[in-house]
Amino acid sequence: MFPGSGYEHPTDPNEHTFRHLKSLMAPAVSPWAHEAESHARGWVRAFNLVRSDRAKERFDKTAAGELAARVYASAVSSLKLATAADWIGWLFFLDDQLDEGHVGRDPAAAHTFLQPLAESLCEKPANWPSDGSPLQAALSDIWRRTLPAMPAAWQWRFTRHVADYLNGCEWEAANRAHGRVPRLEEFPSRRRAAGAIWPSLDLLEFVTGAPLPDRVYKDPLFAEMCESAADVVCWTDDVLTLDKERARGDVHNLVIVLEHATGCTTTVAMTRAAHQIDSRLADFMRCERGLEEMFGRIRSDDAVQVAAEKYAIGLRNWMRGHLDWGLHTIRYHSVEHTTTDVAPSYLETLQ
Repeated sequence: MFPGSGYEHPTDPNEHTFRHLKSLMAPAVSPWAHEAESHARGWVRAFNLVRSDRAKERFDKTAAGELAARVYASAVSSLKLATAADWIGWLFFLDDQLDEGHVGRDPAAAHTFLQPLAESLCEKPANWPSDGSPLQAALSDIWRRTLPAMPAAWQWRFTRHVADYLNGCEWEAANRAHGRVPRLEEFPSRRRAAGAIWPSLDLLEFVTGAPLPDRVYKDPLFAEMCESAADVVCWTDDVLTLDKERARGDVHNLVIVLEHATGCTTTVAMTRAAHQIDSRLADFMRCERGLEEMFGRIRSDDAVQVAAEKYAIGLRNWMRGHLDWGLHTIRYHSVEHTTTDVAPSYLETLQ
């Protein structure tokens, strides 16, 4: 507990918290949901990301394939959806190592742990080492299936976003080590980077086979649409994971940041977080309505318009799909209450 947090009891987000998101974003699920779930379970075992029965059970119940089927519901093939499911599974394991293990509370250890992954990003997929850690080998496999299928501009952007994510993980490790709660004004941009939302949204172009030209991606209106959707996903995640993160002593959560910045109670902070989610949802809707004007401004052809519209649908699927999955996944709602010095029983060494 942090001074002035006023934390009284475990939180339980209700229907009221997300009523606007549910009313404005229709749910969608890929027809290949079952295949994605089955593939993800086999893939993590093939790359030695799970070994103990406890770790296998935990991953299977987390339903990474189901999440992929919801947030990438517009995937054009089962193979592309399977790759996206693997990416989500990989993120789960890396996040767990940092958020719930010892390495995420020691900046030097976090840097040593993440550096091989960061260095690999500078190499072509064919040059990645075959004797790296399970996480490195698994990321290499994802790299080989995504990058060659996409144009150079997308490859550069995706690689940069993954690098930003790894840097964000180091920033979080330093905060944990020094007992530092992020400032309210710095939190949104840092949360996007450390939450891996940008590379995850980049994969929308991969799964639909509709890459965006730079002139669309860099347009201010389109950028604001993407940023607002990213905030909705990240902050929804914060509301859903509050109890889990507080149990592990983590502070990288909008509700906790609001408590610390304003001295308000958890109940008030949850209400404010819900209002911020609704505000960013309104920003998304405003930007989405402005796409036609943007098409005229950047003189886009039919193919570019179709790709941008597919991306907007993908953003909608991410906002709603992540919420629907998050409301019931064991990953968020089965908290193993250990001390920060003791790792959860399902956490394995992946260094």
